[in-house]
Amino acid sequence: MERQTLEDVLAEQDLAASGRAAKSRTAQTGKIIPAQILLTGAITEFEHSSAGGRGGLKVGKFRLGGKGGVAHVGLIIRLIDTTTGQVLDSQRVEGKAKSGGLGFDISVKDVSFGSAGFKKTPLGKATQQAIDNAVAFITSKMEGVPFQGNVVMVKGDKIYLNVGKRNGVQSRDSFLVYRPGEAIVDSGTGEVLGSEEEQIGVVRISQIKEKFSTATKVQGGNILKGDIVRSR
Repeated sequence: MERQTLEDVLAEQDLAASGRAAKSRTAQTGKIIPAQILLTGAITEFEHSSAGGRGGLKVGKFRLGGKGGVAHVGLIIRLIDTTTGQVLDSQRVEGKAKSGGLGFDISVKDVSFGSAGFKKTPLGKATQQAIDNAVAFITSKMEGVPFQGNVVMVKGDKIYLNVGKRNGVQSRDSFLVYRPGEAIVDSGTGEVLGSEEEQIGVVRISQIKEKFSTATKVQGGNILKGDIVRSR
């Protein structure tokens, strides 16, 4: 989910709700999709150790050149449950790239972070390697997090779920259905520890749209709007 420009989205919604803009079905409040897992990252190392000189170019306080040396980038990645605030996992990832004395001594007035010129430098290559390692870590850990959605409507034998193509749902996928119960709260801290849940049954996807899917019950009792569905 996009969070970098969330303030711009909220400002547009506030404008639409203020009465100063033409009435429209767009930019409605209360429609932002919540994320199940929040990913955060912090750069802990971003350096190029040069050997035999300090030639090359500089971006801000970072020197990207030199007559040989090693570029090194380190990141700390965290996966956070947005419901409980619990850190599910964290990992330090890094990337390294060596530079040679010839070919790397370049003279450029302005090279921006993430530009094509930066990506060709050892520090740019080390950054990309660190990102690739971070993505591999996130992918491996997310495989162990049950995919979750909700029943949003029930019409006869059709059960409508708020998950679709954009969530990677495929035809014939099956989900376990749970009925949420009373929240369990720590009386000392007020922390919500979780809630009681009762498994109701199993549904199988029959038709997929971009933002929702329809499913049929293959096992269990009466399924209601608000029930939770999780991948098996």
